[in-house]
Order: sequence, then structure tokens, then C-alpha cells
Amino acid sequence: MINLSIDTSTSPIDAWSTVTAMSLHFNSERDYDAFKFSFKGPRCKRETFEQNKNRFQFEKLARKYPYRNDIILYSLANLLSGEKWIGNFTDSAYDKWKAKMQSVEYTYKEEMKTLIEQSPYKTFDEMILPKDLTDVPYIYKMVQGGNVSIETLTILNIISSYTSDLQSKLTDPLGISSELTFKIRKYTPFLRPMIDIKKYAEITRTLWFTNAEI
Repeated sequence: MINLSIDTSTSPIDAWSTVTAMSLHFNSERDYDAFKFSFKGPRCKRETFEQNKNRFQFEKLARKYPYRNDIILYSLANLLSGEKWIGNFTDSAYDKWKAKMQSVEYTYKEEMKTLIEQSPYKTFDEMILPKDLTDVPYIYKMVQGGNVSIETLTILNIISSYTSDLQSKLTDPLGISSELTFKIRKYTPFLRPMIDIKKYAEITRTLWFTNAEI
């Protein structure tokens, strides 16, 4: 797994602090970097924890996952699934995420084939940045339609940093694209250590020139 934290074990207070940090990391209304703050939430003091109405949830979590990296990734899996409250976090979401990671290279290849083969565009750039800058990018529409996973788009971002272009150029009054862009950018540092960037870049080039109409 990813070596996110050097801490080998955790307490209920640590679990609370870690989940808080992860929740803030994926909160688009907050400018918080969980990596920068070593996955420790702000103002997570013992006296505050004692008054936390969800304290038993973190006690249970610390017993279930005594290693801090597991709590980080457990939180990641649940936040990516759309859950925001510890009471709704599940082992199932974490198990599904771990299963996805085991087949991430195969999934990336298959989903990139889907992107390319179904694309109405002739260039790779057009797949990412729409000519009409008020439109939702084609690759985002494929995620919304359930044809492509956020993992594939995040790996693509690791290779090309395309979200910087989208963030600076798109006009997105409804926030549809910016919400997904934010999630991808926040997910990127978690996936980066898990992949061989050169290998995935070569996979992408090979698939594009093999399958795309040029």
C-alpha cells in the first residue's frame, strides 16, 4: 500500500484527527492539504474529542484499523464514494477501493480504450478541453455516464496535469466541472506513488495512436 504515514499505530483521538484531516482535504470550501499537515486535523484536542458525539465511531475505527495508513485509505475510499460523515463510512467502500487498486492498470487500459474509441474528437486535447469553454469536458461526461472511473482520470492527470488547464480556462457557472476537477486534484497525490508514470504515459500514447482516428 501507499506509505502515507510513518505512524504504525493509532488511538481513537488519532483516528478522529486523521478522518478530520481527510474530510477537510476533500472539502472544496476549505483550502486544506492533509499531506502538508501530516494527516492531522486542526484543533483536535483531547478535551474536544471527549465531547464529540461521534466519539464511539472513532473508538471503533481505531480498534478495527490500528494502523494509521489504513485509516487514511479507509477515509479516502469513503470520501471518494461520496460519503462525508463518519457514521456513513463502511468497510465495504474500503474493500471495493482496495479491489480497484489491485486491477488499476487493467482498468486504466480498458477505460482509455473506451474514451478513445467512443470519442467524437480527433485530437487528445479536444477530449479534455472543450472548444466551448462553458461545456463539460468529454472525459468528465464519460465519468458522469459511468463509462470511466475517477481513478483513470486521476492517472491521466498525473501524466498530463490537464486539470490545471481546465481550472484556468473553463467557465463553469454551475460548478459541474470544477467539482470533479477539485476531486481529481485532491486524489492525485494519493495515486501518484502507486503508479509508474513513464509506464502509464507509454500505455496512453500506444492506445491513442493505435485506436484514434488521426
